[in-house]
Amino acid sequence: MKSPEIVEIDDNSKCCVGSTDEGIVDVFFAVGKNDINVLKWALNHVVLPGNRILLVHVYSHIAYIPTLVGMLSIGQLSRQKMQIYINEENTKRRNLLQKYISLSVLMPKYWWTQCLLRVIQ
Repeated sequence: MKSPEIVEIDDNSKCCVGSTDEGIVDVFFAVGKNDINVLKWALNHVVLPGNRILLVHVYSHIAYIPTLVGMLSIGQLSRQKMQIYINEENTKRRNLLQKYISLSVLMPKYWWTQCLLRVIQ
């Protein structure tokens, strides 16, 4: 089993996913907050041992943040407050994906790779 990792891909990244190893099939799963049971079912019923599992979590660029008085443009914040909010959001995403990383340890018959994909609008 390849050790799971989280790779962040944005519009400047070049990502060539595709196995060069014969016999290894790439299987992509888009994951969110409540997809762990669907993923477990697919792994137990559809995906073959030895396949490479690529978990993809898509998120958008932060342009606005919620406040008590409504949405505030991120540009209206001080650099320090903006960085605090971005760090909090990054932590939430990593915590979300941690449950999938834990699943990869429990199901070692697959090759696991995890991607965070930022959508540029």
